[in-house]
Amino acid sequence: MSTAHTPTAVPRTKLARSRRPMVAALITIMAIASICYLAARSATTQPSAIGPARIEAPVVTASPSSVTLGCPGGLDDPQAVGNTRMPAQWWVSPARSSGVNAGENDAAKNEPHVALTVTGERVQRATALVLSGNGGGELRSLVLDTCRPALQDQWVALGSTLVGEDVVLQLVNPSDKSTQVSIDAISESGPTTTPGPAVVVPPQSRMSLLAASWFPGYARLALHVRADGPGVIAWAQSSGMNGETPLGLTRIAGQPASLDSVIALPDRTALESAAIRIAVPSGENAQVTLSVLNPVGTTPLAGTDQLTVDNGTVLDVDISTLDDQARAIRVQSDVPIATTVMVKTVGSQWNGSQTHWEDRDASVGVAPVTTLTIPARQDLGALLSDILAEEQVARPTALETASGAELSTMSVLVTTGANATQVSIGDLTYDLPAGTSTQIDLDEAAEQTLEASQPVHVSLALSVKTPTGMLHAVTGLDHAGLGQGQETILMTPSR
Repeated sequence: MSTAHTPTAVPRTKLARSRRPMVAALITIMAIASICYLAARSATTQPSAIGPARIEAPVVTASPSSVTLGCPGGLDDPQAVGNTRMPAQWWVSPARSSGVNAGENDAAKNEPHVALTVTGERVQRATALVLSGNGGGELRSLVLDTCRPALQDQWVALGSTLVGEDVVLQLVNPSDKSTQVSIDAISESGPTTTPGPAVVVPPQSRMSLLAASWFPGYARLALHVRADGPGVIAWAQSSGMNGETPLGLTRIAGQPASLDSVIALPDRTALESAAIRIAVPSGENAQVTLSVLNPVGTTPLAGTDQLTVDNGTVLDVDISTLDDQARAIRVQSDVPIATTVMVKTVGSQWNGSQTHWEDRDASVGVAPVTTLTIPARQDLGALLSDILAEEQVARPTALETASGAELSTMSVLVTTGANATQVSIGDLTYDLPAGTSTQIDLDEAAEQTLEASQPVHVSLALSVKTPTGMLHAVTGLDHAGLGQGQETILMTPSR
């Protein structure tokens, strides 16, 4: 016979007391586990205090809906700076479309308008060339420029302020607001001893300054231009006279100091001299590497191994011995520098004397592109015939000399990067090896499109024939400095 078991009742207060140690132990264990988990997670997700950490993030492409570019005016007469400019013409692509406000030249000044606004899809494809020069006289010259976006910090390394030489700085403000600009300089002997000017450039205007007014007596000059607010674009013009004999005139645009530049070489037929100017604005000496690119490949520039340029100085490296196949120079440095290639060529004799007419040309680095529009040869030929006509001579020579000009050759210089690249121009296709620079002649009368399978550096080169010898000009075609890029973000913990 079974006996029923009756459970023993436990008072409520005694049961509660027996559970308290167990609950406390569980809470303690859970707290310790949480702390360990958070510590482990923090160690794997937060950057080390020792240095920056790379964070994987999506690549974002930004494309402005519109941009305003500044265009240079005609070349300045150094004897009447700011008052006399030579005629200039512009060529814009896409021309006369809804996205570009470029019409005819400014009729009152016979030069391009100060500002060029590009909108919509054309922002990444806009090309705007400005042609200026003289077919004879003391300012005999041919210059090619491109309209560019304003900068707040830039360098122009060109020219000399010794006797017989002139450097004119043209500042362009395409914005609808004023901008204050300060200018200083470095030279062959270091920073200049005299302070430079501080000026205010009014909205949508150009201002020209003679560098020798502040920096006289320097053989090698590099000007530093800084601007507040919307910024400016600076162009430096270099010209010279040997007694009554004209020694040519050229102009370049200002650029930020950089670690790596690819610079197209101007035409060196009938060469007198060629050099690459290196200006070191930083507080450290620059270790510079110079390489020469031709249609076959890249080679070091002879005699420039372990080239060191002192900080705050300007050095000219002679490149007159380059062979005829060299098409571009690559300049690399461990600190930011400003670089310019400068070439002088000789023309015919000056009125039966032992001296010759001279032409000078200069070029600076160009950004890589994958597509752009190349102007028609006949269009540029017509513009050049106008601005270089005999009746347009700005400052006739003391002795009567012939003038006028006609377009002789037109070509593009295409420099590839680390990969072999296929480049098409119109209906023709070119397979270009990596690390090369090739000159392609352009004979088509129609406007053409250049397309490349990899980014390439492209420059346009022109040569014109005058009664006193050849004139040459080259400029980079790089969508006015606009492009798309990809950046890696480094995050550093706050201290």
